[in-house]
Amino acid sequence: MVIAFLFAVLWGPARLGALSALFVLGPLLVAHWSIGREVAARREHQETVTTFVATLEKAEPTSVGHSARVAELVDRMAPALGIRGQAADDLHYAALVHDIGMVAVRPGLHGGGDADPEPAGRLSLLSSHPVAGVDVLRGLDFLTGALPAVRHHHERMDGRGYPDGLRGEEIPIAARVIAVADAFDALTVDRGHGTGDRDAAVAELRRRAGSHLDPAVVEVLAGTVVGTAAGGSSPTTHGTAGTGSPVLDPLPADGWVDHDDPRISDVFAEWQPEGAERQP
Repeated sequence: MVIAFLFAVLWGPARLGALSALFVLGPLLVAHWSIGREVAARREHQETVTTFVATLEKAEPTSVGHSARVAELVDRMAPALGIRGQAADDLHYAALVHDIGMVAVRPGLHGGGDADPEPAGRLSLLSSHPVAGVDVLRGLDFLTGALPAVRHHHERMDGRGYPDGLRGEEIPIAARVIAVADAFDALTVDRGHGTGDRDAAVAELRRRAGSHLDPAVVEVLAGTVVGTAAGGSSPTTHGTAGTGSPVLDPLPADGWVDHDDPRISDVFAEWQPEGAERQP
């Protein structure tokens, strides 16, 4: 409608000829066409991602809403971390699909005849889900920039995470952001261990800063999402490996395992498969 109106004005009151009007409006027509294609592509991309999330939530009902909440958290954190433009889009998509690999490993974790009865075997299977997720998503061009965050969102700052044992800034920033949002959601939403106490969750994230989580990202979440200034919460204890409970307590031989429970990261860090035992 806008282009048609401009053409009428240029053809009539402005007294431009058809060729002149075409030269003036040509770039606008191209831009309009490009914008239309971009909008259609974004809609298609969102529908694809929504399908992935729906598949995960159908396979694992306890995960309903988790991907959307993590995506909302990272969207709010991104500007404060200088993540903008395409990098912000990649982070958003990665947050939505970061757990899609759980669909592949779920049968061996959640009881029944296919479940591995040994905690170490279950932990090995659990730690394969980021790589499984990348395998599922590879080939979708619009998700190429999201793949590193999907693969590495369970790495740890101390190098004792999975699947590759990356350390500190070797871990992509998008993966470090998702790790913090992931842990916060696990601590604040009742999926069997979350308390719903946001201040206690921030205190727990701060306790993990530097070993498990990126301290700078933790403070961004505390400041921009929770509104707690640095030093505003007192540390709390939240069952972790080495604090008195048997190391593999969070991995019951039969039943549901919340891999986002920060204790699971501690269990893996304690177990520590090395070299060829890590996922390729």
